Amino acid sequence: MYHKRGTGDSGGDSGTAVFEDFVGDAVAAAALLAERDEIDGDHIGVLGFSQGGRLAPLVAVQSPHIAFVASVSGPFVSAEETRLYALEKSFRRSQVSEERLSLVMPLWRAHYEAVATQDVQAMAAMDEHIRTLRESLPAGLLPPLSHQWRPDPILNSMGRDYNAGLDQVRVPWLSLWGELDEAVPVGPSRENVAAAARAGGNDRVELRVIPRVGHSFFNRETGESFAFEDAMIAWILEQIR
Repeated sequence: MYHKRGTGDSGGDSGTAVFEDFVGDAVAAAALLAERDEIDGDHIGVLGFSQGGRLAPLVAVQSPHIAFVASVSGPFVSAEETRLYALEKSFRRSQVSEERLSLVMPLWRAHYEAVATQDVQAMAAMDEHIRTLRESLPAGLLPPLSHQWRPDPILNSMGRDYNAGLDQVRVPWLSLWGELDEAVPVGPSRENVAAAARAGGNDRVELRVIPRVGHSFFNRETGESFAFEDAMIAWILEQIR
């Protein structure tokens, strides 16, 4: 059983990790699997969901043992853009007015830019501005003050380009998204994967967008769902025949 960094029997601290740490962990896991006699080393693949879907192709680039990649609901834009997209969708779902959105979304963008650059002066100016806005806006709409930040792998990885290297994927790669995903910007993600495949000359990249479902392939309004696990398994079985 594989336990992610900082969980179960695994050591390390996921709160202080960056995405490269998780990629390295998966590369090490693939190397370990390749050493086992009961495992066919030619049929080791990597599958990731959400942020794992973002990182799965990078594991294939760094590991000689990966024979295929399956990415589910993976964001292929920056960590900042992913967070901003999900945040705006959440605010709109909560019926935050356009007037308030026009005030707070630029503030959140500046907040993430300060996180990415660790600009101390920008952070101080941001804190002062946020304190002023707290007099007229609900605290839940505003970024936290800098002393309230809690590190996590997404925040820790802001300012880094995780699309660099996608054009080096040489193995079969399936990316699957839900059309109504409110956590991942599907259109730009799909375009970036397609561009990487063209740049790298990989004609074994398959991109599927499933209509009328969201991040977990479920439509909360209609109750409609898509069995993405079955689709993944069917595709994987095709790769190992």
